[in-house]
Formats: sequence, structure tokens, C-alpha cells
Amino acid sequence: MSTVIDLFERHGYVLELLACVAATTWKLERQERFAARLTGILLAEACFTIVWEQVPHNLYTESLRTFLLWSIAAVGIRLCFRIAAAWAVFYATAAGTMQHIIYRGAKLLQNAVYHMDRQYWAWSRWVYLGLFVLLFAVCCLTLTRRLHSRNLGTLPGRTMTFIMVGYQLSMNIFVNLFNAFSVDSAPRIFTTYSVYDEVTTILLFFLLCEILQRSDAEWDNMVLQQMMRQQRQQMELSKETVELINIKCHDIRKQLYTLGSRVPTKELDELKKAVDIYDSTVKTGNETLDVLLAERSIVCKGRGIQLDYIADGAKLDFLKPGEVYSLFGNALDNAIEAVTPLEPDRRYIGLQVRAERGMLLIRMENCAAEPLHFVDGLPQTTKGDARWHGFGVKSIRRIVQQYGGTLTMQAQDGMFRLVALLPLK
Repeated sequence: MSTVIDLFERHGYVLELLACVAATTWKLERQERFAARLTGILLAEACFTIVWEQVPHNLYTESLRTFLLWSIAAVGIRLCFRIAAAWAVFYATAAGTMQHIIYRGAKLLQNAVYHMDRQYWAWSRWVYLGLFVLLFAVCCLTLTRRLHSRNLGTLPGRTMTFIMVGYQLSMNIFVNLFNAFSVDSAPRIFTTYSVYDEVTTILLFFLLCEILQRSDAEWDNMVLQQMMRQQRQQMELSKETVELINIKCHDIRKQLYTLGSRVPTKELDELKKAVDIYDSTVKTGNETLDVLLAERSIVCKGRGIQLDYIADGAKLDFLKPGEVYSLFGNALDNAIEAVTPLEPDRRYIGLQVRAERGMLLIRMENCAAEPLHFVDGLPQTTKGDARWHGFGVKSIRRIVQQYGGTLTMQAQDGMFRLVALLPLK
């Protein structure tokens, strides 16, 4: 057992850093041949550690060793996962910060154990190892979940440079300086510095979490803006398409009327029914909603979906046309996608738009195949890549909140319901 402790003392930083890298990156998308790449990085870390044992130990070599081990970890993250170089530096810094939080916390607790009972100092190395494992488990359950994201946007290189320099100064150079020049320092000085070091490290970790959350928000905003632009273009195209369909249906009806008795009645009725499928004139009082409902009605008829709507579109005048198209378009598209695979008798979508007590009520419901998983009040996408999906409901919530409204979504008894309330001006 002493061999294990000796190995941990000689190569503890490497083992701790690798454990923290694994804890902070295990949800990232992996590269092809991940196992081979990981094996190569681990061999590189091991070879470097063995070779470095021949180098004299002093302040400068210890600082350089820490930096090089961290650099190998950053390169390994870049090679093993599908992320940009800046994000590899980010996650290496996060892993190093987590390692230092655990290391400093374990040292403080180890020192407290020593002052409580100094005769057990002989097995204090086991105390540190046990404390590290305990604090590592606590950090995995609390801190690392803040670093898991599927929407890694663009990370400015300047931001990451400042973070990396701050990390190296705080957790590498200053620590080695303190260790080199405070061998005979009083316990109170050691405790004061250790507490300051721990607080600084925790603040740096939460700064990294804030950067990640801001990147998530910027990614969502970018995708939503792009989606809104595409929907505005689609709205113009849909308007032209629906108008053209209605004109053609009107012309075909005239031609069918002129045919008269020259076509058998049964065939004539079938032709009229076929024309009715594409006759999609809708009048709600809002031109954008008319176009949208007309277009989606054609889709629903083609898929055997019953679409019922009672809409006072005139109450939507305070919304921009693009917002009307995005709000109702995303809601209807999600509903159509949800009911299409169901049995024919469950392919139902209902929509209501009306004024009620000074509020605009938008209510939509549809049958649901299976229970949905909700996060932050929004149903989560069931598609494979959440990075590019799930923005429809985010767009709906964004528009509703923009006008001071409230949005609720719930799934119960095999039905999904969306209710939006917006104050009428």
C-alpha cells in the first residue's frame, strides 16, 4: 500500500489533473478512434513524467512542469473531442481549476486534522488521498454539471488568453512561489494564504461557468435570429404560393362547371373533392395568420390530420408579421410533427385565438404519442442533435416574453397543450 502512496505523491498532480479532465469533458462529442487517441495522450503524459524526473527540482522547473502537463492535457482534449482549439484550452483550464480547488481544500482539511491530533501525522498522506477522493466526488456532483453544454459557440481568443494567463499566474506560478519561500512560515500564514487561494480558485471556476453560459446564450440568439430570417423569407414565399393555389382552384372550378354533362357525375364529384383539398382560403382578420393557416391546412389534409381553429386574427395587430408567422408557424409545425405518426383517429390539432379580460389568449392542443421531458418549462427535442433542434419553442417563448406575456406548456393525459397570454394594448 505504501507503493500506491509513493506513486501518488510523485505523480499526484498528473493523476489529479487527468481525473478532472475526465470529469469536465465526458459529455463532449468524441472524435473517431477516441480510444486510440486517448491512449496516445496518456502515454505522452506518462513518458513526459518519467523523463522529467531526471530534471532538477526548483521553482522554475516546477512551474514549467505544471505548465507543460497542462498543455499536454489541452492538446489531448483537442485531439479527442470535436471542439475548437479555444474550447480545448477552456476545458483544460476548467479541469486545472477544479483540480486546484480539490487540492487546496484537501490540504486545508489535512492541516486541520494535523492540528487536532499531531501524533497521527505519520498516516496524513492517506488522509489527503481520502479527502481528495471525497472532494472530487462532491465536485463531480455539483460543479462539473455547470460545464456541460451542447451549444459551444464562438469563444473569443482574447478572452481565453486572459483566462489562461490568470490561471497560470494563480494556480501555477504563485503557488510554486509560496511553496518555495514559505517552508518555515507560521501555520497562520499558511492557512490565510490557503483560504485566499481557495476562494480565488472558486471565483475563477465560476467565471469559466459564466463564460460558458454566455456562449450558450449567444449561440441560441444566433440560431434564433437566423431562423427568424428564414421564416420571414418563407412567409413571403408562402403568401405567393397560397394566392397562386387559390387562383388556380378558382379557374379549375370554372372549367369543371363548363364541362357540365360531358363528364360523368361521379368523376366530376371526385375532381371537385380533389380541388377542395387545395382550396385554402382562410379569413381570420390577420393576413399573415391567414396565409399560415391556409398553408398548414393543405399539409394537414394531405396527412389526414384534423385541424380545427377559431381565431380572431384582428387581435394580433400589435405583433409584427414575422412574429405572427414564427409564433404560430413553430407551434403548428411541432404539432403536425407530433401527430403525424399517430393513429388516424388521434391526428388532431386545435387552435384558439381570442381576447379575454384584456389579454390575448392563444391556446393550442394536440395529441401526444409519449410523455415529454421538460426543462425550464420547455419540452426537450427528441431528435438526435439538440444543438440544432428545439429552437422552435424557444422562439415562441422569446416572442411572448418580448410583449410581457406568459407561456405555459404541459403534457397530460395523452395531450400536449400550449397556452400563451399576452396583454392587449
